[in-house]
Amino acid sequence: MALQEVVLEIRFPPIEDYAIFACAMSVSHKVNFPLTQKLEPPGLPEFVPISGVVRHRFSGQDQSKLFQIGSDVISVNYLQYTNFSDFIDDIKEILSSAQTHGTKISYAYRIGLRYINSFNKIADPFEFLNLSSPFTNKSFDITEFIQVRKVDKVETGLFLDINVQFNSNDHGLILDLNSFYQNDKNIEQPEEQWSIEKLIDWISKAHELIKENFKTLVPQLEEGVKP
Repeated sequence: MALQEVVLEIRFPPIEDYAIFACAMSVSHKVNFPLTQKLEPPGLPEFVPISGVVRHRFSGQDQSKLFQIGSDVISVNYLQYTNFSDFIDDIKEILSSAQTHGTKISYAYRIGLRYINSFNKIADPFEFLNLSSPFTNKSFDITEFIQVRKVDKVETGLFLDINVQFNSNDHGLILDLNSFYQNDKNIEQPEEQWSIEKLIDWISKAHELIKENFKTLVPQLEEGVKP
């Protein structure tokens, strides 16, 4: 079993001058994230704003952790996750810097925290996971790929998306747990505003929700979401 990736993504109203913002973020995080990579989609003019598209990636020398930015999106990605404390410290530093450099973080309309787990040599995903099969035929010989997805509203402003993918050829299993907040009604005048402290509190609550659901889904393995 391996925890493949942990991702925090925040969406907010588009920043007015993305070129200045990208330059400022590069300079501000040069020590911990010295490598900069442009991610411009082919065929599009540079710095043209496109909703949800990341334009630059900043990473450390070993690229085990990175963050990405676009005109209306920031993601923080750990490819070798060790603990939540280090992850949340990087998130706080990156979001605080982004707010200083002009992003409307306080107007965030979507926040998502994902833990993507990978398991090998799984004979039956529904026996391995504490999850009921929605299929009447339990034979995996007739299909190469199975996907089961469930989205629950836990409370106001907090959803949990459970996404299970199983490949019957190599018996690989992906368990993708995504806790998210979403409010697309009026992104320029949201019903609530987010301080950095409030965002950190929400992320911490989402982490605990994912951690508890991982324990429930995979009771024999509890190390997928570390404290």
